[in-house]
Amino acid sequence: MDEGRMTRKSLFDGPGVRVAGQQKSWLSALFLPYARSRQMENGAYSSWRYMDEGLASVKDTFWALRIYENLLSVAPESDRTRQWLDTGLEETWAGGDMENLFYALFSRRMLQQPWPKVEGWLKQSSSWFLTENSEDQHMGGGIRECLLWLQIESKNAVRLDEIRDRIGKYVENCYKSFLHNRVILDLPTYGALIESLFETDKPLTDGGEWLGPYRDDITGYRLTPDSRTGSMETLWWGVWLDQRFSGKNMPDPKKLGMLLDSYRTRNGGYGPRPGAIPDLESTGMALDILLWSGAREDNQN
Repeated sequence: MDEGRMTRKSLFDGPGVRVAGQQKSWLSALFLPYARSRQMENGAYSSWRYMDEGLASVKDTFWALRIYENLLSVAPESDRTRQWLDTGLEETWAGGDMENLFYALFSRRMLQQPWPKVEGWLKQSSSWFLTENSEDQHMGGGIRECLLWLQIESKNAVRLDEIRDRIGKYVENCYKSFLHNRVILDLPTYGALIESLFETDKPLTDGGEWLGPYRDDITGYRLTPDSRTGSMETLWWGVWLDQRFSGKNMPDPKKLGMLLDSYRTRNGGYGPRPGAIPDLESTGMALDILLWSGAREDNQN
């Protein structure tokens, strides 16, 4: 496809839009109080914090820090957060979970901490999801893990072209199965597939056209083409992909704002679905969506 039609920005590369003035004041008042209320004494964050109790989470910490970064604000007690991340990094690594490793490393990066100096750690982590014959499979699991690994590898000082090429072949085969065999993917997996192709410089047809079956007049975007189920995650992926592919099919900002309002709760956070208990991931995604769509306070009412 025409590379000029796509934004070159990566999904997790920090603030997507420069916020300032009235927009920053509005968004800061909307999001920062909830993020602050989720911080624990050790500097970590927990969506399920109540009074002084809660379970610290590297995922919640990532999304809280992303909120601060997107709003160009300094996270409070950042020294404690750094210490908590440093203490738990070895345990995260030993857990063999690519998602947790990604959240830990990118949280450290947002706090200007150095990339871990562990010889071979990145190559070893690829074995968590990439089997010996992965590139020969037509479709399978691990697409999201591929994207997370590619995001991590892109920030590493040393490029691992051999593993990157294997991932490229695997996601290219998955994409061919999606196009020619009509394999049904949920929207988050489809989004991860598109991003992985983008990261490995693989050719793809107009992915924006393939978003059509996922669009929905009520929920914004569907989980799968044959469902009517929507969520904050599907909305997040849909808006990101639509603005990546030229932005011509972006939802109307006012309508998008009304839809996001249905996810917002009285304590200021956003839930994964309308009426659900809020969490930091959904709240961070809501902020991303507002930034990507160019929303302003005067078109939210």
